[in-house]
Amino acid sequence: MSNWHALSKEKHANAGWVSPTGYPQAKTDAIAPLLMAEMGHAMAYYPFAFAPIEGGAYRLNVLMSFESETNLFVNVQSKWMVPYVPAVYRSYPFNMMQNTEGGHVLAVDVDSEFFHESAESEDQAVLSDDGQPSDNLKPLIEFMQQRLLQQQQTDQLVAQLVEKNLVEEWPIELKYGPDDEDVRKLAGLYRINEKALQDLPETELSELAKSGALAIAYAQLFSLARLKDLQTRYVQFKQQTQQQAAPEEIDLDKLFDGDSDSDVFSF
Repeated sequence: MSNWHALSKEKHANAGWVSPTGYPQAKTDAIAPLLMAEMGHAMAYYPFAFAPIEGGAYRLNVLMSFESETNLFVNVQSKWMVPYVPAVYRSYPFNMMQNTEGGHVLAVDVDSEFFHESAESEDQAVLSDDGQPSDNLKPLIEFMQQRLLQQQQTDQLVAQLVEKNLVEEWPIELKYGPDDEDVRKLAGLYRINEKALQDLPETELSELAKSGALAIAYAQLFSLARLKDLQTRYVQFKQQTQQQAAPEEIDLDKLFDGDSDSDVFSF
């Protein structure tokens, strides 16, 4: 599990980092947030689903497993197994962390193997000599800022779908073996109600089309074609685990040929 700390000019003056060689932070994620801008890339590989977030709202996600603490797209070497990696993982070991005032601070996973509080010989510097983010870090900061903005925009469009009563609970039941107990029931996810979408008045459909929310609705429906692929991954994963292999030993490749406000970087 990631251990996020606000990046501090005082504590991390001599810190270093290396570009990640894998995605160990994602190994236990069954879902991950998806931005509207990513949908075209992600649809070829993942089913999409909505999940509740704080405040009674919903967020668009990619579905990466039918079981918590499991990601069927990351192998034992922490390599991602399909060409598209969700944007939420691509700034690691850095992230934007919300503060108590509702803003964001630049944070780092202090337990990451790719971050060192005392820089090692091959590391890139986290901070420059004047205590500002290094030149190598600035592009990641810009990327994270854009991701935050796009997440807000995506959430707003999803909220429009919810307001139109187009988002419904999605009870997923998957049989992965011959025995009666070999059934996986997945709760807590939501989908587009296709009939409700079809019955929507033309004026409301036009409103959703203009805002971009309609594109999210249809993307979620179209992405269901990837559900069969994910089921195949999961069934084979369960078959492996039932053969007494420890989860950390399963090679998925083989299955499928608080710092002070004055001392942190706020945004």
